[in-house]
Amino acid sequence: AVVSTQSGHYGREFKMAGAKDPRYLFLFEKGLLVTKKRESDGNVTFVFKSLVQVDNITLKEKVDEDYLKWNIVLRKEKESFLLQARDIDQKEQWINEIKRCIVYTTPGLSETQKRKKYRLRLCVDTTA
Repeated sequence: AVVSTQSGHYGREFKMAGAKDPRYLFLFEKGLLVTKKRESDGNVTFVFKSLVQVDNITLKEKVDEDYLKWNIVLRKEKESFLLQARDIDQKEQWINEIKRCIVYTTPGLSETQKRKKYRLRLCVDTTA
């Protein structure tokens, strides 16, 4: 299921380093879908670009002193996606939802531990 559809944490447009066109991200509980929007004859489609497993993500919340930029680092593949939000609210909403997904998909944690980790934001390396 799509995460937080009520508050709009899905299908949002972001600028992505190295991409000519904006990318649209769709956040699911266990994955982040990266797409490109295509319009033809009045129809809108989203073209698959990448699927990232949430348990493979580390977030870098601050990039180059630009508070709108953030980085999704893929631990296993040693690559990353540099993103730029349209405003600080969009960035914070997405980072919080991704953190929540990371914590709630971490195996071996009790519900109490998951709530505590999410609340304290200890689930993601933000110092890198």
